[in-house]
Amino acid sequence: MFKSKFVSFFIFLIFFIYTISPLYAPPILVARLITPLNIGQIIRGQISSTVTLDHVDNSIPIINPSSGGGAVYLMGAEEGVIHLRKGITGDSISNVVLSNYGTTLSNGTDTLILTGLTHNYTGQVFNANRRLTILVGAEIVVTDTQAGGIYTGTYDFSCIDAQGRTVNLNNLTITVEVIVLPSNTIVITEVVPVDFGMFRRSRDLDSTIILPPILNPIPMVTPIVGGATYAFGAFSGEISLVNGTPGTTIQNLSLQNYGILTGANQTMPVLNMTHDYMGATFDATGALTLQVGAEVFMDSHQRTRVYTGTYDIYLENSIGTPSTLTGLIINLEVVKGALPVTMTENVGMDFGVILYGALASTVELRSDSDASTVLIGDAQALGLGGTPPSSRGELVITAEPNTSINISFSTGDVLTGPGSTIPIYSFLHDSGNNPILLDATGNLTVQLGARVDITATQAEGDYAGTYNMIIDYS
Repeated sequence: MFKSKFVSFFIFLIFFIYTISPLYAPPILVARLITPLNIGQIIRGQISSTVTLDHVDNSIPIINPSSGGGAVYLMGAEEGVIHLRKGITGDSISNVVLSNYGTTLSNGTDTLILTGLTHNYTGQVFNANRRLTILVGAEIVVTDTQAGGIYTGTYDFSCIDAQGRTVNLNNLTITVEVIVLPSNTIVITEVVPVDFGMFRRSRDLDSTIILPPILNPIPMVTPIVGGATYAFGAFSGEISLVNGTPGTTIQNLSLQNYGILTGANQTMPVLNMTHDYMGATFDATGALTLQVGAEVFMDSHQRTRVYTGTYDIYLENSIGTPSTLTGLIINLEVVKGALPVTMTENVGMDFGVILYGALASTVELRSDSDASTVLIGDAQALGLGGTPPSSRGELVITAEPNTSINISFSTGDVLTGPGSTIPIYSFLHDSGNNPILLDATGNLTVQLGARVDITATQAEGDYAGTYNMIIDYS
């Protein structure tokens, strides 16, 4: 009787393990292609060119040579995106392999050299959602005799996770379109969109805003007093022209179809578009650069949001062959209330060369000059006579005009180097006591200094660190 019960229990236990334990097995690792690898549209050059699409987000193909008749990237590039799902949070993967892609892509009648594929995996782990993203890039060669058309190929992906689970994706596509233009047809590319930057609208007056077609533009507002207020972020549009005949000009250049800017059902009229072309010729590589500006109308009730619009460009080469590019970008952001504070560091603080002595010492970098001086101890500060010389810091603050701000600094900051850390503290500036009144431009240039403590046994070498400058409205 005892033996029979024992056998029955043993059989039940085996059956329980066999039937229940699979419910606790790790799920199958899943891989899914999110975005096919697309090198985009490449305009064939006059010489063979290597085109590299890196394995990073929003990568733009790098072309070598980048001038002198090399190929030109037009648009449409997207790195390959593969999502891994149902991994174990915190686990990594191994044996990441891109394979079976051969050495060429084909358009059916011609082949294009595929140098290789790359991926971005360097030890990243599955996130809290048990997911991991792999990006894939490629490198190709577009020869000077490459036929036009869409070239395609395939590759396989595989990897193993830390649980030993293998995943495979096969026949993933690679695509590139080669465009062959008639000789000397000018290729137009938008390098930088037209961007008015950020503005605070006037509550009382409508404003006209002009962004001039120059490098580093400052928008001009009418009326000057009481109108909209410019904050920061303006860029004139930059247009690249290539494949021109060296020494020739362009003609019939026009900026068209600019209409309005829109933002969440609100509009802003674009009154005019301008450019800086005054008859310049293509350089020895067949390249020419244009700057583009614009003029908009902002009413006193303009809603706060980002406004975006487009425009087109048309031009002809010296013998009348036309070129166009559509959908170029115009941006402007409207905010309300006080403008956000921005800071730009023009010069970093540099205490220069300090010779430590037999005693611990305190050295001060002044804010009213570039000199560094010893306040306590027997160290020597070479100051302006050292190599490198000492130099006070300089920052530019931009905020709401005619308002007051407070300046403060972080604490507990140190410089690090080959020896023990060096405390930096008692930050100084030349703008007076808080609150500090800004002028009608809203700009304030601040000269900065601080103190450091050097020990008598401080190790020789370079020391560096960072600090925070804190600005808030009074």
